[in-house]
Amino acid sequence: MPPTPLRDRADKPKGEIGARLDSPAHVVDAATLAAIWRQGIVTWRLGGLAPLITDAGLPGRIRGAFGGRLSASASIQSLADAPCPWTPPCAFEALWRKQGRMNAGFDHASPWVVSVDPLHNDLNVTLTLFGFAGDWLAAAVEAMTAALVHDVDWRGQTGLFVPRIDIVGRHLVESEGIAPPPTAESFILEFLSPLVLTGVDPRERPMSLVTGLGQRLEALARWHDVTLGESFGRPALAVYARALEYRFGNCHIVRWTRGSRRQDRAIPMHGLLGELEIGGGGTSDLNIGIMLALGATCHIGGDAAFGCGRYALGVARLDP
Repeated sequence: MPPTPLRDRADKPKGEIGARLDSPAHVVDAATLAAIWRQGIVTWRLGGLAPLITDAGLPGRIRGAFGGRLSASASIQSLADAPCPWTPPCAFEALWRKQGRMNAGFDHASPWVVSVDPLHNDLNVTLTLFGFAGDWLAAAVEAMTAALVHDVDWRGQTGLFVPRIDIVGRHLVESEGIAPPPTAESFILEFLSPLVLTGVDPRERPMSLVTGLGQRLEALARWHDVTLGESFGRPALAVYARALEYRFGNCHIVRWTRGSRRQDRAIPMHGLLGELEIGGGGTSDLNIGIMLALGATCHIGGDAAFGCGRYALGVARLDP
């Protein structure tokens, strides 16, 4: 396969996966993307860890431990941030190493997210892979299982007691297709993890959430071998965003550190918990509901790779 031309000076040479992401087979609309949206969802239930749900930094530490386990079976080339030459490429290449630029100024997305939820006294940790990243699902399951048992800094800076790590259950499901929400007067996003926009309070630039979500969906569409084309280019997304109204409620700021004492580094972080109602005349466009339904699976805003921007989607229905 000939090398893909570099997008800009911040791009990098592409291997098999990067070239595939750069060359989607078809242009589709949002409804078609929702119909082919492929997920591999694995949930681990960890006994007695429910109190750790208050630690906003935990998903990031789980992410780091997962990457460490993936690196243990990686090729020398991918560890050196070069394309993996193996056939098929190693799981580290597919799931961890950055695949360069999708276009000038915008990177290809990592094709997975991590989330945590309490269940009685236990904690559920969920890993979701998107699109053809599911071809590495088996390797991801085993890497994450080992990371959860051996590598995660569960306590962090919480001071909480952490019992012996015991995976009391593991469940895997693969699905294809997301049902679009019903026509609505407004959509309500209840944030389950902090909402982040780089360098700004999300309440100050709510339109950026919609344009950023559109770009994220385009990046994840590439993991389904398709593109949303010009209908999800930045100018078109800006039109969608301006046609909407945004109302935040019940909000408070959450602060935490990203990183691990084990790694001897910590980055101050903050995000917003609460609700966001999106209404206005723009909600009559079916693309908005589809975008938000897809975003509920892959998160919105910044630092999605660290578990941020996860939400439950509700609707305020139109009168019949």
